[in-house]
Amino acid sequence: TSHKIPRLSFQFCYNGQDVSDALWLNLGSYITFGSASSLTNLSASSPPLPTLFIGGGEYDVIGIDHTTLTDANYPSRFGVETRFEAFTTNTSRPLATNPDVVWEVTFWNDNTIQIATKFDSWAPGALFYMSDG
Repeated sequence: TSHKIPRLSFQFCYNGQDVSDALWLNLGSYITFGSASSLTNLSASSPPLPTLFIGGGEYDVIGIDHTTLTDANYPSRFGVETRFEAFTTNTSRPLATNPDVVWEVTFWNDNTIQIATKFDSWAPGALFYMSDG
């Protein structure tokens, strides 16, 4: 399943292309630039799209949220944050109250990307890599 990230209110370019209305969050914890993907056998060339891979391995997505942010230190800098929460099959702890895959990606109007991942002994999430497909 893929979820379209809402259109950004500013131009965001990747590889020289405006992708402000073409960002997709895909099952498997990755974001594609240009179109959605349903692939689960992932590599640097699969999917054949520009892709931001964020460690995951989730099975049950419980939340996707989008928030508009302003940088308090730079009032002209603003962005859209996408927060992703999911569970893996690890059932040795109370997952209902503590998802083990959590990450946030912020697309800023200065064409930068900020990534934050949950860090604890149970969390499989970590930034893997970015690929041009």
